Amino acid sequence: MTSSFAAPPLLARTATPLAAPGNGPHVHGATTLRGVQATVLAALVPCVLVALWNTGRQVNLALATHGAALAPSLRERVLETLGIGLAPARPVACVAHGALYVLPALLVAFATGLAWEILFARLRHRARTPGLLALATVFTLLLPPATPLGDVALGVSFGVVFGKEVFGGTGMGFLPPAALGAAFLQLAYPDALAQDPRWPALAGYGGSDVFARVAGAGVDGVRAAGVTWTRAFLGDEPGRLGETSALACLLGAGVLVARGVVPWRAIVATPVGLALGLLLRRALGDASSPALALEVTDHLVLGGVAFGTVFLVADPTTAPLTEAGRVVQGIVAGVMVAVLRTAHPSHPDGTVAAVLLAGVLAPVVDHAAVALDVRRRARRRG
Repeated sequence: MTSSFAAPPLLARTATPLAAPGNGPHVHGATTLRGVQATVLAALVPCVLVALWNTGRQVNLALATHGAALAPSLRERVLETLGIGLAPARPVACVAHGALYVLPALLVAFATGLAWEILFARLRHRARTPGLLALATVFTLLLPPATPLGDVALGVSFGVVFGKEVFGGTGMGFLPPAALGAAFLQLAYPDALAQDPRWPALAGYGGSDVFARVAGAGVDGVRAAGVTWTRAFLGDEPGRLGETSALACLLGAGVLVARGVVPWRAIVATPVGLALGLLLRRALGDASSPALALEVTDHLVLGGVAFGTVFLVADPTTAPLTEAGRVVQGIVAGVMVAVLRTAHPSHPDGTVAAVLLAGVLAPVVDHAAVALDVRRRARRRG
């Protein structure tokens, strides 16, 4: 006698744990992981465009000052051969030169990440999860301009393997893979670009040029270098590829919020935490720290705070699942940025490290937010 609980013959022949879900209910929504990643890519477009222009402009400015003492690089010979030139006042020359830095790094990051994803997908006998192009773009924009391509491959390998694939793919981990890969390079090669004459002021992988100046010469050193709030807001300053323009990051945040990918409170939380952290440091810390002389508005446009807030702290694939959890994580990240910037001179920017420290709390924050919500609802029901 056949059991009434036996599966139908067709389902019994074809169903696998990956091909057929278990018992319902099942909810179909319009939001998909591919759609979320497409929105993130659209939000990254302003940062990529500024990276192309500003990277070329900064290296062209350096060549205009030091070019007579430097042997021409392959990039510069290509631009001269094509008749594009190296004039910092020509947008076409700046974008073309910047593209020779940005695009090879992006291609290497994507190709390396793709190789790792294919390997893990075959080992697990399942399809790749989406999101690699967004991950590779964010990772590339976190790098200094002249990062060797071998280091790009090494950093993205660390991020993809230990920040994503070991947890099962996109959305399974709790640390942004791009930030994890960038942090690995910061620790392993902190002064990789320190001797590059085309980027004489960059502090390698270990922070932005602006905060390297703050740590060494104070606020007066930054002003003497001609870095103003307006220039920093627009992105006309030396720094890592995608973090220089707060305006571009703000436009990206508008895209993410308008599409419902990131709640606006999660975006606002990090600046609020940064302000609180600076207040605490001024009240309790060493008042002689040069970074404490900067206003909150300066901190928001200098270095990687704007980019980290929008594309790392608010990363929809690794952020807490609850909105309250996202707000708490953002505040913690902002406080940690303030602490690292004002108390850790060997790592002046502090954004990537703060993002990773706050990301560790994501599972705990979610658990606490859900528990509080359950208690609140239980009280309402009496």
